[in-house]
Amino acid sequence: MNVSGLYSALEPSPAPLPRWGYLECPIHCFPHGEDPFIDTRTPSSRIQENKEEIFAHAGRIFARQQRTHLFVVIIVGDRARLARIDRTTLVLSEPVSYVDQSDILLEFFTRFASLSRAQRGHDDTAVLVVPGTELHDLMLAAGNRKLRGAADHARQFFEESLDSLWAWWKLEVQEPGKDVQAFLVAKPLASKEDLKDRRGSRGYVALALDEPGQPFVFLKDCWRWWQDSLEAEGATLARLNERGVRNVPTLVCHGDLPGQVISLKTFWELLYGRPFPVAAGERPPPDVILTHYRMVVREVGMPLEEFLNACELVQLLRDCVVAHRDAYVLADTLHRDISPGNMLIVPVDKGGDVVRQGLLMDWEFSERVDLRDGSEGANRRGTYQFLSVRCMDDPREYVSVADELEAFFHVLVKIGLRFLPHDCRDVDLLHDAYF
Repeated sequence: MNVSGLYSALEPSPAPLPRWGYLECPIHCFPHGEDPFIDTRTPSSRIQENKEEIFAHAGRIFARQQRTHLFVVIIVGDRARLARIDRTTLVLSEPVSYVDQSDILLEFFTRFASLSRAQRGHDDTAVLVVPGTELHDLMLAAGNRKLRGAADHARQFFEESLDSLWAWWKLEVQEPGKDVQAFLVAKPLASKEDLKDRRGSRGYVALALDEPGQPFVFLKDCWRWWQDSLEAEGATLARLNERGVRNVPTLVCHGDLPGQVISLKTFWELLYGRPFPVAAGERPPPDVILTHYRMVVREVGMPLEEFLNACELVQLLRDCVVAHRDAYVLADTLHRDISPGNMLIVPVDKGGDVVRQGLLMDWEFSERVDLRDGSEGANRRGTYQFLSVRCMDDPREYVSVADELEAFFHVLVKIGLRFLPHDCRDVDLLHDAYF
């Protein structure tokens, strides 16, 4: 591994290198002739591996820290490059000889050290929780304190997240017109270490610091696409909750983080001092706008794949179909992304027992059918494997109830094929042909 770097002064006791949760500025070192960003049409396999290494390590840092961007130093033989990486953009300097210009790296590190945490790329609504502090002790105590009934399910997830090799955080969520709320999190329950996923979604089991009793909740942190036609997921859930839609998450709070917006066109204009280039006679490309967003809901669930038997699987899917029906009938809303990953099992207390119910989640790409204006449904989203045949044949058409019910059927086939007994002799062949 060719990476070293500068580490945060807030880092607790040293752990084995590299410590992704505390790495401030990674430094990659490659031999002469292996510049991963050399301008060539046929890069060697080694050069491609170097490029993939830089992005893979950046992805690990973004997954473990609360960041808006990252600075990287790239050393290739006797030359150095500087890079800035965020969710949509890579900015590179030209390679410079640090032998001929020996002060170039010294100047960079001097300037880097004088930057504020926010200027170095840290999210200023997140505070690192270090060992020995009151918040750190509170998290350990909450994870070890067993609860009665269904609430202990979330407590167990929180306890498992208290991994000492991951950084722990206090995250803020501010809903417009309301007080800031704080939540304590550790290792995410779900995340991707891949910068190809521009949204960078992470899901945490969190301790609600400001609520009475400090209950466990689920916190979603992502960079959401900003479009006029897309309502924030929390706003959708608030409307579904208000209309009495069953088997959907219960909203606690949500909000965009102030000042944390990525616009490709704006970044270009700030960097180069001129508008984004457009060839003569061509239409300007649509802007890529992402805004940092957090949402907190009451329910902490487990994957649909953890069903107990075929009977429960059908019951869980029925609960999700009920949620879909209620959302359409009571709130004029279609989900538009029916897939196994968007269905959870949630333990609930009922009559002195703990029962398991299905929950239809991830309403981020849902659509208000009462607001359709007759234009093409080009902004429709969905997981390709579970789209209806009609939606795949004509992606310009709006999604209908029938399309979503077909998607539920595809989910049942997929889960049944993977986890239930059957007499199919060639599962791989059937799976590839069907999905």
